[in-house]
Amino acid sequence: MYESFDQFYPDKCCQGDQPTCACACPFHLEVRDFIGKYRRGSIDAAVKTYRNAVVFPRIVAELCSHPCMDHCTRGGIDDAIDLLELERAAVKYARSLDPINFNVPVKDKKIAVIGAGISGLACAFKLAAKKYQVTVFEKTDRIGGKLWELMDSEVFLADIATQGKYLSYETVFNREIKSLDELKDFDAVYIATGEGGNNFGLSADENGNPLNGPKGVFIGGRVLGADTAWAIAQGAEAAINIEKHFMTGAMAFTPERSRTTRLHVFTDGVAPQQRTVGTDNGHYTKEEAINEAKRCLRCDCSHCQDHCEFLQYYRYNPRQVANFTAFGLADMNLEPKSHNRMVNSCTDCGVCKEMCPFDIDNGTQLLAARREMFESKKIPPAYHYYWIRDMLHAVGDQAYLYFPVPEGHAAKYLFFPGCQLGASDSRYPKAAYDLLRQVEPNTAALLTCCGAPAYWAGDAAQHQEMLGKVRDQWEEAGKPVMVCACQTCLRLFRHFLPEIETVSLYEVLSKSEQLQLPSYADKDEYAVVDPCSAKFDEQARPSVCALLDKMGVSYQLLYKKIQEMPCCGFGGNIVGANPELAEMMRKNRVEADPRPYIAYCANCRDIFASGGKAAAHIIDLMAGLDDDGRREPPHISERRRNRVRARALFTNEEVIMEEPKIKLVYNDEIAARMDESLIFEEDIRQVIEYSERTGSKFIDDDGISIGHLVIGLPTIWVEYRQIGDNEYEVVNCYMHRMTIVEPDREEGIPQ
Repeated sequence: MYESFDQFYPDKCCQGDQPTCACACPFHLEVRDFIGKYRRGSIDAAVKTYRNAVVFPRIVAELCSHPCMDHCTRGGIDDAIDLLELERAAVKYARSLDPINFNVPVKDKKIAVIGAGISGLACAFKLAAKKYQVTVFEKTDRIGGKLWELMDSEVFLADIATQGKYLSYETVFNREIKSLDELKDFDAVYIATGEGGNNFGLSADENGNPLNGPKGVFIGGRVLGADTAWAIAQGAEAAINIEKHFMTGAMAFTPERSRTTRLHVFTDGVAPQQRTVGTDNGHYTKEEAINEAKRCLRCDCSHCQDHCEFLQYYRYNPRQVANFTAFGLADMNLEPKSHNRMVNSCTDCGVCKEMCPFDIDNGTQLLAARREMFESKKIPPAYHYYWIRDMLHAVGDQAYLYFPVPEGHAAKYLFFPGCQLGASDSRYPKAAYDLLRQVEPNTAALLTCCGAPAYWAGDAAQHQEMLGKVRDQWEEAGKPVMVCACQTCLRLFRHFLPEIETVSLYEVLSKSEQLQLPSYADKDEYAVVDPCSAKFDEQARPSVCALLDKMGVSYQLLYKKIQEMPCCGFGGNIVGANPELAEMMRKNRVEADPRPYIAYCANCRDIFASGGKAAAHIIDLMAGLDDDGRREPPHISERRRNRVRARALFTNEEVIMEEPKIKLVYNDEIAARMDESLIFEEDIRQVIEYSERTGSKFIDDDGISIGHLVIGLPTIWVEYRQIGDNEYEVVNCYMHRMTIVEPDREEGIPQ
């Protein structure tokens, strides 16, 4: 039922895999690195990346067939990136093509290279740079082999001289090796005898591994039919394999980089941009080359990060999230860093999984990690303290209600509004229930909580307790279809209580022919904002749109693809762990569209409204409650009172709120601070009552009393002044999410 955290869950992640152009490149050029430096105008840095890959930059820039361009992702949009001209420009405008002079000790291994053509020299240069003892045997009196027929000798000889300037190796001219027995004194041999040359009976597979022949003997280049670029690449690869052979004794190796890639590149929204045309006889100036480099998409998969604000905030990819989370769960750490703030900052909105081509699900894994952290007491309880208190209020006697159908009737539906619908507006649950009863009179109602706060807090035992109470009441009601007004409740019930048939309130209402709804044909256009959990119910959005159409509402969808819909900032109880991220999410949603919003999640509606956005709940429109969306979101203490009133609307009981012994007066700024700090009015009353009764307070020069009290987990501080008989003005309030231990001091009681 609950998953265990798997550190290796992002193993399928393709981020960082080679782009298709690099897979096609004979040299596996790090194209993203090369282009990235180019785009910054760092031509010298770019040419170092190029030179390190191709060994002979001038030769390759002139003779490479550039298969990369046939595999360029940009080519599917407009024109492929002209890497050929970018490489030529890099070679032309770089201040130096000199190689690195490695200061390493001389090694005792001796390698013979048969053939001083370009493939043999590539192998020799790579090995000599690491101070192996290399001898090149050439049957003619000159180096270069086939290059003499392909390009200006001054160019390739200068390139060879430049790249070999710091190397120590021996070249033996006019020496034809006719048998490998002549090279018994060498520890390894590379055969690069050129087109039509002696292969000594050897061949190789596509990865350059010899298919036959004695140990330590490798073959490559034109003798196997390679063109110039591939010949150089095979020589360089042979140098790597020879070194591996020295270390392992093996003769067959998997290439360090694959010729295939799992990389998924999403090009939606990429604007066409035509290839830069060189004005220097078809070649690029330095500025033109930089402009062409800027066209490159630098292909990589970052689709989850592009859509997930949690990943954007931490600047992590899934592999990093997994590694840091695993570190936090480890029992033996050298430093006391659990990364629990990060783990508790995910809203579990599902965007990462929906956007990932491999369905990698950070949200599910991070919730699994929370459960393990909760069990090992690594999560600060204050992160989720407010929501657990709020949940317990929703299931308490003041708010809980099972409202059955009339005696003698069987319930077809059991309406489950969720704990936040009535907290947002006490009229919502009963108004939705009345609409539902137009469709099916035999509908019961259950006002309680699905246990989401405990689920998000990692408290599996308490979550199961909440689910068990719902299951018991559903069974007592005769196992009717559960109709949910909250998409989060629907999602959790379908996952954890699959025995209960569940459906969205909006799906039921949208399919009804007899439902009477008001008309809003004369209203301005709205933007419809889906809750993030709606992406788990394929009928959610179509049902809401159908209802809006029935009412003649003019609207557009805020997100065309519901899979891309991120969280409003409420999910996962993240405000306690990361209020900055929660505020960023709220701000992003509020500023996404200038039109007023229609939501079908009470939390979304209230969060948007708290950001100054005109936002109506669809129940406002269907029940004719508030069609302009200007209702202010209730303060946290008012949310509790709303739940009590919502219950009373079902039972027709008169709601008599007990007159508090201590009356509070505070302005809007203090009210906002209470909401931000998650401090209830009752918390403030307890602090003032204790401070006044015991005299345990400070009084500043302005006569302001400052008192504090531990209430449950946090310590609440209140600055106040008395303005009447049992009436106090709250000047300031704040909390510390820690317990101050003071001998003989009382503690408050969480309400």
